[in-house]
Amino acid sequence: MQRMAWGGLRLLAFVACTAAPVHAQNLEVPLALGAGPAWVTLGTSGTQGGSLAGPYTAIRVEAAAVLDRAFLERNVRHVPPGYRRLIRNTDEIRLGSLYVPRTLILSRATGTSLVGATWDLVGMRQPIITDGPVKLDLTGRLVLAAARLDQSGGPGVAGSRATTFIRPGVAVGLGVAIALAPGLNLRFGMDEAAYVPQAVGGGLLEMSGPDGSLWRMGSPWAMVEFRVPYNAAVP
Repeated sequence: MQRMAWGGLRLLAFVACTAAPVHAQNLEVPLALGAGPAWVTLGTSGTQGGSLAGPYTAIRVEAAAVLDRAFLERNVRHVPPGYRRLIRNTDEIRLGSLYVPRTLILSRATGTSLVGATWDLVGMRQPIITDGPVKLDLTGRLVLAAARLDQSGGPGVAGSRATTFIRPGVAVGLGVAIALAPGLNLRFGMDEAAYVPQAVGGGLLEMSGPDGSLWRMGSPWAMVEFRVPYNAAVP
């Protein structure tokens, strides 16, 4: 069964968890929190692809409310009637915040450095292996990246330049989750994202230039994720 994450069901959970009347009650929602190392590689067209490829060090972040099938079935009365058929076709909904990025890129070095962040906007998760302590899934997402790429041999070096990269894109990912204990998972995987091209060393509106374009980010990652209860007011 398809597992939805973010996407159109964000509206469903938003309505169910925020449009509470005066006589609201508290409902315990699992909150997934996690962090771990990641590495970002860049893909460019043109002759400088190898020098800009990386990898650049980063941090993978998880902060989302997790509504699994058991939770949805127990609390279906809190869902507006027009949306109830939607949740019957999903195994899990993850609700995050745009205030929390998916990846923080923190690589500063002499020569070439990359600093920025990426965000998941909307997406879908398709489970491949669901039985047992090890789970495998495939994800597809709309993403946003904001980063600064500096090419320099050091302060004041002639020819130093920077690329401000702010672009939407699409990403696919393969993830593995290993249950270590109830509410505690070890997760790792690989993401590949393709963005609207950005000219290397060019302005925000430039898609190509003499030194090629930046258009891809790849990111292997790993993290420890744990779940804690969170009380939300619902009707």
